[in-house]
Amino acid sequence: MNMDINNEIRPISYDLPYAVDITLYKYNHLDNLIISQLRKNSKYEPVPGESSFIVTVEEFIDVIEKYFVNELIEARLLTDVTIKNGVNSIYFLDRIFNNFHNLEYVKVNISNIRKFSRLLNITKERQVISFDYRIITSVVNLSNYFTTDESLNLVNAFFIEIGIIETDHFDKGKSYYSITTQDFMAFITSIEENYFEDESFETQYTETMDILYSLIDQKSETDNTRLIIITDYPD
Repeated sequence: MNMDINNEIRPISYDLPYAVDITLYKYNHLDNLIISQLRKNSKYEPVPGESSFIVTVEEFIDVIEKYFVNELIEARLLTDVTIKNGVNSIYFLDRIFNNFHNLEYVKVNISNIRKFSRLLNITKERQVISFDYRIITSVVNLSNYFTTDESLNLVNAFFIEIGIIETDHFDKGKSYYSITTQDFMAFITSIEENYFEDESFETQYTETMDILYSLIDQKSETDNTRLIIITDYPD
Protein backbone atom coordinates (compact mmCIF):
# COMPACT_ATOMS: atom_id res chain seq x y z
CA MET A 1 0.00 0.00 0.00
CA ASN A 2 1.40 3.39 -0.97
CA MET A 3 1.48 6.15 1.61
CA ASP A 4 2.04 9.82 0.90
CA ILE A 5 2.59 12.82 3.13
CA ASN A 6 -0.07 15.41 2.34
CA ASN A 7 0.50 19.20 2.29
CA GLU A 8 4.08 19.00 1.07
CA ILE A 9 5.46 22.09 -0.64
CA ARG A 10 8.30 22.53 -3.09
CA PRO A 11 11.78 23.40 -1.79
CA ILE A 12 11.82 26.74 -3.63
CA SER A 13 9.05 27.88 -1.29
CA TYR A 14 10.72 26.90 1.97
CA ASP A 15 12.10 30.38 2.63
CA LEU A 16 8.81 32.23 2.09
CA PRO A 17 6.37 31.29 4.90
CA TYR A 18 6.29 33.81 7.75
CA ALA A 19 3.18 32.68 9.65
CA VAL A 20 1.23 29.42 9.63
CA ASP A 21 -2.09 28.31 11.03
CA ILE A 22 -2.26 24.81 12.61
CA THR A 23 -4.96 22.76 14.34
CA LEU A 24 -4.35 20.74 17.50
CA TYR A 25 -7.01 18.49 19.02
CA LYS A 26 -8.07 18.98 22.62
CA TYR A 27 -9.14 15.35 23.02
CA ASN A 28 -5.92 13.93 21.59
CA HIS A 29 -3.58 13.24 24.52
CA LEU A 30 -0.36 14.46 22.88
CA ASP A 31 -1.99 17.49 21.28
CA ASN A 32 -3.55 18.48 24.59
CA LEU A 33 -0.14 18.23 26.31
CA ILE A 34 1.37 20.48 23.64
CA ILE A 35 -1.41 23.04 24.10
CA SER A 36 -0.96 22.95 27.88
CA GLN A 37 2.81 23.39 27.78
CA LEU A 38 2.55 26.25 25.27
CA ARG A 39 0.12 28.06 27.55
CA LYS A 40 2.34 27.53 30.58
CA ASN A 41 5.70 28.26 28.99
CA SER A 42 5.23 30.87 26.26
CA LYS A 43 4.09 34.46 26.01
CA TYR A 44 1.23 33.49 23.75
CA GLU A 45 -1.40 35.94 22.50
CA PRO A 46 -5.05 34.82 22.60
CA VAL A 47 -7.09 35.51 19.47
CA PRO A 48 -10.25 37.40 20.52
CA GLY A 49 -13.46 35.50 19.83
CA GLU A 50 -11.67 32.30 18.82
CA SER A 51 -10.38 29.12 20.47
CA SER A 52 -6.95 30.05 19.21
CA PHE A 53 -3.72 31.70 20.23
CA ILE A 54 -0.55 32.94 18.55
CA VAL A 55 2.94 31.94 19.63
CA THR A 56 6.38 32.63 18.22
CA VAL A 57 8.22 29.82 16.48
CA GLU A 58 11.18 30.32 18.80
CA GLU A 59 9.04 29.68 21.88
CA PHE A 60 7.21 26.78 20.21
CA ILE A 61 10.49 25.05 19.39
CA ASP A 62 11.79 25.64 22.93
CA VAL A 63 8.68 23.96 24.37
CA ILE A 64 8.98 20.93 22.07
CA GLU A 65 12.70 20.48 22.68
CA LYS A 66 12.31 20.82 26.46
CA TYR A 67 9.10 18.93 27.21
CA PHE A 68 8.77 16.48 24.31
CA VAL A 69 12.32 15.18 23.90
CA ASN A 70 11.39 11.50 23.60
CA GLU A 71 8.55 12.19 21.15
CA LEU A 72 10.91 14.30 19.05
CA ILE A 73 13.55 11.56 18.93
CA GLU A 74 10.93 8.96 17.98
CA ALA A 75 9.50 11.23 15.26
CA ARG A 76 12.92 11.68 13.68
CA LEU A 77 13.47 7.91 13.61
CA LEU A 78 10.27 7.14 11.69
CA THR A 79 10.70 5.34 8.39
CA ASP A 80 8.41 4.71 5.43
CA VAL A 81 7.43 1.45 7.13
CA THR A 82 6.80 2.75 10.68
CA ILE A 83 5.32 6.15 9.85
CA LYS A 84 1.76 4.84 9.51
CA ASN A 85 1.54 3.88 13.18
CA GLY A 86 3.98 6.39 14.67
CA VAL A 87 3.12 9.70 13.06
CA ASN A 88 1.80 12.47 15.31
CA SER A 89 1.76 16.27 15.67
CA ILE A 90 5.39 16.38 16.86
CA TYR A 91 6.49 14.75 13.61
CA PHE A 92 4.71 17.32 11.47
CA LEU A 93 5.67 20.31 13.61
CA ASP A 94 9.32 19.27 13.48
CA ARG A 95 9.16 19.07 9.69
CA ILE A 96 7.49 22.47 9.42
CA PHE A 97 10.02 24.17 11.71
CA ASN A 98 12.97 22.59 9.93
CA ASN A 99 11.73 23.30 6.42
CA PHE A 100 10.38 26.83 6.80
CA HIS A 101 13.56 28.72 7.62
CA ASN A 102 12.01 32.16 8.03
CA LEU A 103 8.86 31.15 9.88
CA GLU A 104 8.18 33.50 12.82
CA TYR A 105 4.65 32.86 14.10
CA VAL A 106 2.20 30.00 14.56
CA LYS A 107 -1.51 30.42 15.10
CA VAL A 108 -2.73 27.43 17.12
CA ASN A 109 -6.39 26.51 16.66
CA ILE A 110 -7.86 24.20 19.30
CA SER A 111 -10.41 21.71 17.95
CA ASN A 112 -13.03 20.02 20.14
CA ILE A 113 -13.53 17.17 17.69
CA ARG A 114 -13.25 13.91 19.63
CA LYS A 115 -12.66 11.46 16.80
CA PHE A 116 -10.26 12.17 13.98
CA SER A 117 -7.58 10.42 11.99
CA ARG A 118 -4.54 11.77 10.18
CA LEU A 119 -4.62 8.70 7.96
CA LEU A 120 -6.92 9.37 5.02
CA ASN A 121 -7.97 6.65 2.57
CA ILE A 122 -7.75 7.99 -0.99
CA THR A 123 -8.21 4.62 -2.70
CA LYS A 124 -7.92 1.00 -1.62
CA GLU A 125 -4.28 1.12 -2.65
CA ARG A 126 -3.34 4.57 -1.43
CA GLN A 127 -3.40 6.38 1.90
CA VAL A 128 -2.40 9.94 2.71
CA ILE A 129 -1.13 11.14 6.08
CA SER A 130 -2.49 14.63 6.62
CA PHE A 131 -1.71 17.43 9.07
CA ASP A 132 -4.08 20.38 9.18
CA TYR A 133 -2.00 23.50 8.58
CA ARG A 134 -2.28 26.57 6.41
CA ILE A 135 0.29 29.14 5.33
CA ILE A 136 -1.19 32.46 6.41
CA THR A 137 1.54 34.87 5.35
CA SER A 138 4.64 34.63 3.19
CA VAL A 139 7.32 37.25 2.66
CA VAL A 140 8.79 37.57 -0.83
CA ASN A 141 11.90 39.72 -1.02
CA LEU A 142 12.28 40.29 -4.74
CA SER A 143 15.98 41.15 -4.47
CA ASN A 144 16.64 37.53 -3.44
CA TYR A 145 15.36 36.30 -6.81
CA PHE A 146 16.06 39.26 -9.09
CA THR A 147 19.69 39.73 -8.20
CA THR A 148 20.79 42.42 -10.67
CA ASP A 149 19.68 46.04 -10.85
CA GLU A 150 18.39 45.40 -14.36
CA SER A 151 16.23 42.43 -13.40
CA LEU A 152 14.89 44.16 -10.28
CA ASN A 153 13.99 47.28 -12.24
CA LEU A 154 12.29 45.07 -14.80
CA VAL A 155 10.10 43.25 -12.28
CA ASN A 156 9.18 46.58 -10.67
CA ALA A 157 8.19 47.91 -14.09
CA PHE A 158 6.17 44.75 -14.68
CA PHE A 159 4.25 45.18 -11.40
CA ILE A 160 3.60 48.85 -12.15
CA GLU A 161 2.34 47.99 -15.62
CA ILE A 162 -0.10 45.34 -14.40
CA GLY A 163 -1.31 47.52 -11.53
CA ILE A 164 0.09 45.73 -8.48
CA ILE A 165 2.42 48.61 -7.59
CA GLU A 166 1.01 52.12 -7.41
CA THR A 167 3.40 55.03 -7.93
CA ASP A 168 3.34 58.34 -6.08
CA HIS A 169 3.45 61.80 -7.68
CA PHE A 170 7.24 61.39 -8.07
CA ASP A 171 6.63 58.15 -10.03
CA LYS A 172 8.21 56.26 -7.15
CA GLY A 173 6.68 52.92 -6.20
CA LYS A 174 6.16 51.56 -2.72
CA SER A 175 8.95 49.44 -1.23
CA TYR A 176 6.49 46.81 -0.02
CA TYR A 177 2.92 45.82 -0.76
CA SER A 178 0.46 43.09 0.16
CA ILE A 179 -1.72 40.88 -2.01
CA THR A 180 -3.33 37.45 -1.69
CA THR A 181 -1.81 34.64 -3.69
CA GLN A 182 -4.96 34.03 -5.72
CA ASP A 183 -5.23 37.73 -6.67
CA PHE A 184 -1.54 37.77 -7.51
CA MET A 185 -1.86 34.77 -9.83
CA ALA A 186 -5.03 36.22 -11.38
CA PHE A 187 -3.18 39.44 -12.21
CA ILE A 188 -0.32 37.60 -13.90
CA THR A 189 -2.57 35.16 -15.76
CA SER A 190 -4.79 37.97 -17.01
CA ILE A 191 -1.84 39.98 -18.28
CA GLU A 192 -0.35 36.91 -19.92
CA GLU A 193 -3.63 36.27 -21.74
CA ASN A 194 -4.07 39.93 -22.76
CA TYR A 195 -0.54 40.19 -24.14
CA PHE A 196 -0.49 36.68 -25.60
CA GLU A 197 0.28 37.89 -29.14
CA ASP A 198 2.49 40.84 -28.13
CA GLU A 199 5.98 39.59 -28.97
CA SER A 200 7.72 42.62 -27.45
CA PHE A 201 5.95 42.10 -24.11
CA GLU A 202 6.73 38.39 -24.16
CA THR A 203 10.40 39.04 -24.97
CA GLN A 204 10.69 41.64 -22.21
CA TYR A 205 8.89 39.84 -19.40
CA THR A 206 9.03 36.07 -20.05
CA GLU A 207 11.92 35.45 -17.68
CA THR A 208 10.35 37.71 -15.04
CA MET A 209 7.06 35.80 -15.15
CA ASP A 210 8.84 32.45 -15.06
CA ILE A 211 10.58 33.40 -11.81
CA LEU A 212 7.34 34.72 -10.30
CA TYR A 213 5.47 31.53 -11.22
CA SER A 214 8.23 29.45 -9.62
CA LEU A 215 7.74 31.22 -6.28
CA ILE A 216 4.05 30.33 -5.97
CA ASP A 217 3.24 26.68 -5.30
CA GLN A 218 -0.08 24.87 -5.17
CA LYS A 219 -0.13 24.90 -1.37
CA SER A 220 0.11 28.71 -1.17
CA GLU A 221 -2.47 29.14 -3.90
CA THR A 222 -4.91 26.74 -2.22
CA ASP A 223 -4.40 28.45 1.16
CA ASN A 224 -4.71 31.86 -0.54
CA THR A 225 -1.66 32.94 1.42
CA ARG A 226 -1.20 36.68 1.88
CA LEU A 227 2.03 37.76 0.20
CA ILE A 228 4.12 40.59 1.62
CA ILE A 229 6.24 41.59 -1.34
CA ILE A 230 9.35 43.64 -0.64
CA THR A 231 11.28 45.39 -3.38
CA ASP A 232 13.93 48.01 -3.95
CA TYR A 233 14.50 50.63 -6.62
CA PRO A 234 18.14 50.68 -7.75
CA ASP A 235 19.43 54.06 -8.89
